[in-house]
Amino acid sequence: MAAGISFKNYEYPLYSLERQASKTESSAAEKAMFRTTAFSMLDCHAVVIGQIEFFVWINSGGDAFQKAVEQLANFESEVPLFIGEEEQWVPVGALVLYHLHMIQLNATPDQIKDDLLYSLMAYTNKNGCSSTVLQKMRAGRRARAEILLYALENALKAEDLRIVQECFAKLREVGIAMSLDQQDRTDELNTFNLDSREGLENHLKHIASLKQILKKKWNLP
Repeated sequence: MAAGISFKNYEYPLYSLERQASKTESSAAEKAMFRTTAFSMLDCHAVVIGQIEFFVWINSGGDAFQKAVEQLANFESEVPLFIGEEEQWVPVGALVLYHLHMIQLNATPDQIKDDLLYSLMAYTNKNGCSSTVLQKMRAGRRARAEILLYALENALKAEDLRIVQECFAKLREVGIAMSLDQQDRTDELNTFNLDSREGLENHLKHIASLKQILKKKWNLP
């Protein structure tokens, strides 16, 4: 048995990646691009945790939190945001704020003000706008899940086992955190795996299916 990585009941053996590599049409330059994108997504994921979630958990009203939000707002790396079938690239902080907006739109629509900066003001509890610590945490976790799934797609296309392994490990962490919140608990995320006997095309279809499940769970357009 070839060495592999484990994610719950999932195993992705090295030989399956080697076998795929002989069939893929991707050039070396394309694989390098996918790998770079995957690394960028993991950097964005780390920023969401380090600059936001830690300070939300410790003190959502303190100076450290305000500084963390400013740092996130100034973080230039972009991530994909899908609204319906439309894809646009936005700063990672904007993805967190988008999820906060949708969380409040679904829970307390009358609370939302007609202001382009509403989500930012609600996140930082300023100018009569507010959000709970739980809502902020949910927004961060949802953004993390989307970022990691996109990173996983690119890692698979790059055929980079190490990044695939890192994406699965971090997805497991997000899934566990979501399990503690009944509103965000998604069994499909906790049990998500890929059959190593299937090729890249089917792997990407499984990821796309999980994305749709999450969008439905979160009531996103």
